[in-house]
Amino acid sequence: MTHPADTIAAIATPIGLGGIGIVRMSGTSSFDILASVFMQDKENALEGWRMYHGTIMDAGEQIDEVLVAVFRSPHSYTREDMVEINCHGGLYVMRRILNVLLKYGARMAQPGEFTRRAFLNGRIDLSQAEAVAEVIYANTGRSLEVSMQHLQGRLRDLIETLRTKLIRVCSLLEVELDFAEEDIQFAERTELADLLNDVESQLSRLLNSYRRGKLLRHGVKLVIVGKPNVGKSSLLNALLQEDRAIVTDIPGTTRDSLEEQLEIHGILFRVVDTAGINITDDVIERHGISRTYQHIKSADLVLHVFDGTNDVSDHEVELSQQLIEGYHRGEVSPVAIINKADLTLHTHAEQLLYEQYQLPILYISAKEGSGIDQLEQCLYERVMDDRGASASYADAIILTQERHARATEEAITHINEARSALNQSKSSEFIAFDVRNALNSLGEIVGVVTTHDILNTIFNNFCIGK
Repeated sequence: MTHPADTIAAIATPIGLGGIGIVRMSGTSSFDILASVFMQDKENALEGWRMYHGTIMDAGEQIDEVLVAVFRSPHSYTREDMVEINCHGGLYVMRRILNVLLKYGARMAQPGEFTRRAFLNGRIDLSQAEAVAEVIYANTGRSLEVSMQHLQGRLRDLIETLRTKLIRVCSLLEVELDFAEEDIQFAERTELADLLNDVESQLSRLLNSYRRGKLLRHGVKLVIVGKPNVGKSSLLNALLQEDRAIVTDIPGTTRDSLEEQLEIHGILFRVVDTAGINITDDVIERHGISRTYQHIKSADLVLHVFDGTNDVSDHEVELSQQLIEGYHRGEVSPVAIINKADLTLHTHAEQLLYEQYQLPILYISAKEGSGIDQLEQCLYERVMDDRGASASYADAIILTQERHARATEEAITHINEARSALNQSKSSEFIAFDVRNALNSLGEIVGVVTTHDILNTIFNNFCIGK
């Protein structure tokens, strides 16, 4: 069982060989334990925000030559007394130093326990604590940018601004409850309605950002589909700028799915080249086509590739209809690609069903590489600008966590219930009840309202040294 007064220790750098490794320790006994194992070159009092050179010792044996960074409470990551031992980055030496700290009174830290203490000690709110893990696992520039917004407290600031408005609504209503017998209204109902409308509008925009945030965090699954020999593998190679997929003039060369990763304007795309969709008696090819449809079901974006030198077939029309239906259900976003634009074309945009629904249709030549820049820009816009709405998200706050989205959705529900009670001229206590529930839902995002189960779920996903 853990205890907040325990002094904890862990290796903070990735396990493996490296030039430098860091073993960190936090808690009230940190400096006493350090004094037992650290021999300085010069005897100095350990001041905060300083580094000291010396040797880690164990019963007279020299373990490693190190630099020790000292952080005194409350000016540390955890707001506790804290030290970070910078040693050589071998696995054995880091484990040996950690074992020495444990031997002299520290306890092995649990996953995320350093950051958990930072939250519990008030240094960061819960959304910032989650952003620490997001920053660590960010794999593109755009995902890092959004994670840093959260780490810097921009989501917290927005939530606290909205909670302040709801608190004002509650305070006005609860004053009325103190004078219920006199039947006095202290708050104009139009003012309350305006406040609730404003909060609901901002929360709805925030909730709508979750789709983009989820894609930024986990990457976009981009599936390339079409008939055999339309140029799907050539398109994959053109996007990757390397010959990753086998390309021949023989239809059905790709019989299984091939997945690669690429970054477009700071967004990670997981690109899947699939088997061509057609009627075949070949058992292996049929299995590949079955996998193609499975990938379509889980795709975020689908590139439907047409051979522009041929007429559109009935099978291509059928697949277009399926993808358009999925688009209207909000399941997938299709983009039509007319390939081989460097040759004489028999297929044009106005012949495709996608034209009727104002979905993107691009002309490219995968072989020559023409149109690829326009395709990349189109893919970026489909991710960052859902359904083609024109807006800049450079400064927008974007939700990336399912927990935040769920709490935001609950808050919107409670606000709508409060507005309904207000419109029906119900008494103040009914309106205030719904507003308080909305406050609690928003409080869950930043950790004003939380439970041990929520904290365990969040921090158990952290690495041990963080």
